Amino acid sequence: MEGDPLMLAVTYFSFLVKYEPSQGERVKDKIMFLLGDHHQVVKKDMIRLLEQEQYLHKIISGAGHGINHEQPEAVHHEMFRFLAE
Repeated sequence: MEGDPLMLAVTYFSFLVKYEPSQGERVKDKIMFLLGDHHQVVKKDMIRLLEQEQYLHKIISGAGHGINHEQPEAVHHEMFRFLAE
């Protein structure tokens, strides 16, 4: 998955599905990605893809994979801010 961020695959029910920008357009304004800055799987390509495709996202400091357990206050704040918009 290194290199071209459009080749990013998403785990979905135990199989991989290639990201298709046209499918993302339908939900882009309905979702926000919260990512931990210490996450071992989220690579720079994922963040580049989110920025390139203009997905709303937020990097939470001091969190890894268990972002909601590691930084619950920050996740709570960002979720309510997103839902209030």
